[in-house]
Amino acid sequence: MNVLFSSFYSHARMGGQRSMLQLIQHLDRDKVTPIVLLPGKGELSDILDTLNVKWLAYSIPGFKLPNMLKLLRVIRALKQLCRTNNIDLIHADHDKHMFALTYVAKALNIPTVYHARVSSHRKYDRLLARRVNHIVAISKGVLPRFSEVPAHRMSVIFNGYDPEVCFPTNNGSPVFFESFLAGSKHCSVFVFAGQLKREKGVFDILDALALLPTRVQDTVRVVFCGKESLPGGEQEILQHCINCGVDHLCTFVGQRPDVAEFFRNATAVLFPSHEGAEGMGRVPFEAMACGAPVIGTNISGVNEVVTHDTGIVVEEQHPKQLADAMELLANNPELRKQLSSKAQKWAQNTFTIDRHVEQMTSLFERLQRTS
Repeated sequence: MNVLFSSFYSHARMGGQRSMLQLIQHLDRDKVTPIVLLPGKGELSDILDTLNVKWLAYSIPGFKLPNMLKLLRVIRALKQLCRTNNIDLIHADHDKHMFALTYVAKALNIPTVYHARVSSHRKYDRLLARRVNHIVAISKGVLPRFSEVPAHRMSVIFNGYDPEVCFPTNNGSPVFFESFLAGSKHCSVFVFAGQLKREKGVFDILDALALLPTRVQDTVRVVFCGKESLPGGEQEILQHCINCGVDHLCTFVGQRPDVAEFFRNATAVLFPSHEGAEGMGRVPFEAMACGAPVIGTNISGVNEVVTHDTGIVVEEQHPKQLADAMELLANNPELRKQLSSKAQKWAQNTFTIDRHVEQMTSLFERLQRTS
């Protein structure tokens, strides 16, 4: 069967694009042939080229009166695209794109799958609830967005990690961080990976560092892997570092293709996101698969992967609890080892990419049969 995947972004920096790529990369091409709709050429198209996956550039405008003629032309062109490429199913993970594509799908009697990746409500949720054939939630925490949708039209399918990328090698080696952090050899190094913005808990980490006793601060460092999402965001974060007096404890290394190596060598990974910022997030289970304990917040989705058995759970926007958890792991290598072992087993049993691909492929085939 031929499946048309749609991406709202042309880059591959965020979890949604990475999850889509993982699925596409590991699909059995004898069962599913992916074709990808992109807003234009960019990082994502370059990766798809290396995977020998066909992609097409179409910009889908918003549903506003000045855009209507352009939107109708795009929908007409997408109908022709689907006919030409014998598309059997349409998959999208952005609400605006999915809504537009339902007009294409219904005209051609093609089933649709909306992949809901965050727990916060989106503009087109109510319309999608009526128009799409099936909704895939990446966690139970996403389900309340679509409370009116009958159970047979919804599935909870966890994302998966690639075991060739995410695997454990040791129990955390601060030596790895020497090239980024002078003198870190004897420090506990915590890693944050994600967009550098307030709702991801970045400011909570800085506030937590400021709350640590001086004796603990002397042995703790935090490495931030990621980019700011808004203009001026980086300067705001750096200024907050200075205001908190913790700038000497923080290192910003930008977006890293080798982020799994950071996970493998970290004392722990920090995931202090706020409610609504995640559906679950890839970072927790990827870090666990690499052998890193995770300190995560008790929010929808995240609390399904980070539990008291597999990591340390803290309340959102609570820097004191975050500081206490960091101090606990910094001072207790045996606890870190225990959590690491449990986290690895949890990730290996629950979040493999093979399991994800099998469930998604089964759903695609079922929808094709019943359409």
